[in-house]
Amino acid sequence: MPEGDTIRRLADRLHRHVSGRTIARSVFRHNRYATRDLAGLRIDVVDAAGKHLLMRLSAEGRRPITIHSHLRMSGRWSIGLPPRTPPWRRRIELWLPDAKPLVGIDLPVLDVGPTADEHRWVGHLGPDLCATSFDGDLAVANLRAAGSVPLGGALLDQRNLAGIGNLYAVELPFMAGVSPWFPSGRVDGLEHLVAVARALLPVNAELGPQTTTGNARRGRTHWIYGRRGRPCPRCSTALQVARESDVPWGRVTTWCPRCQPGPDAVDHAHVDPERLRRLVAGHRLVARALGRSGQHGPRHSRSG
Repeated sequence: MPEGDTIRRLADRLHRHVSGRTIARSVFRHNRYATRDLAGLRIDVVDAAGKHLLMRLSAEGRRPITIHSHLRMSGRWSIGLPPRTPPWRRRIELWLPDAKPLVGIDLPVLDVGPTADEHRWVGHLGPDLCATSFDGDLAVANLRAAGSVPLGGALLDQRNLAGIGNLYAVELPFMAGVSPWFPSGRVDGLEHLVAVARALLPVNAELGPQTTTGNARRGRTHWIYGRRGRPCPRCSTALQVARESDVPWGRVTTWCPRCQPGPDAVDHAHVDPERLRRLVAGHRLVARALGRSGQHGPRHSRSG
């Protein structure tokens, strides 16, 4: 499932292509919207809220509406009609004058409704890591309030903070030196972890590529994500891996048993700010963003 930075990057790319254009013809292959006609509506903004994509449309004399989608594991948006993709997979087509159409493919979640009612789709989200305004104190408080929920699961819960997927739920605890299995409410120093997340996601969204190490070379973009069976890059201990079926939060999870001692080893966990500082140092743009804005993340991120 795409992370929040990927969706922010997608929203920005689609916005550049369609912003200000008026829909000439729309096609829905969806039970609820098969007869819906969006012709004549202008696409004002393509935005993101966490992992949700929001396309806002308006026209004089008509109330603004929003097309809401969530890609989950299968969905994608294409600029231009994709070759060899059968019509039944193209859930929505927005045809534009003098521009390639916008096509939503295999979208598992697709809604159309008044912009004023967007809260029905995104009102449950916690602070958005890629938004211009981010309440880090609230995000930390939400993670602490998760209590006995393991840190990996608490990070994935979009009600605590929005935008983290499994990649960051694996990488951030490793960078902080905390086991993903440790109860979130018993982790001290969460503000340091949240500050790094707040820097990583907007930088990766705006500038790319998606990396936690700062290294864009293939196989070097992440510390331990996708590196099952390999030695820990910090201490050479064999990384441990748990399958989705064995993890309460339902994601393949990787961790280092030495760098990230579990709750059976210690009573309380402490985020290691010095370890975070060292591991972020290689990602110069993130380190620079943290240096500029302290606990509040980079200021150049756009609204979400």
